[in-house]
Amino acid sequence: AIERFVKTISPSSPMHSEDKPSSMMVKDGNNWIPINFADILFIKSESNYSTFQTQTSKVMTLISLKILEEKLPDNFIRCHRSFIINSDYITQINLEEATIKNETIPISGMYRADIKSFIKSKS
Repeated sequence: AIERFVKTISPSSPMHSEDKPSSMMVKDGNNWIPINFADILFIKSESNYSTFQTQTSKVMTLISLKILEEKLPDNFIRCHRSFIINSDYITQINLEEATIKNETIPISGMYRADIKSFIKSKS
């Protein structure tokens, strides 16, 4: 597992979308925690930190949403400058907001076209 993690973060190993792993290690305080992408409901940016909201917990780590966007699989959608959502957990969506497990996530004007394309691709 550690070799895969080192390979993932190594700048000398180019990553292709089909090579994306199914999880990543994030640092929470002094501990490294594995997070499976399938368990992530959404990710919220708070200043320089990102909070991963999973089915069972919240994990805060020092990483930007921009970097996360590149590492996450295609079912994750940036919908706001402070949010990335996992489309697998959307229970309701329109061009203003998305609902994921009773949480309302805003959709900003800057990302509305992407959300509109996503909705069209799924209908």
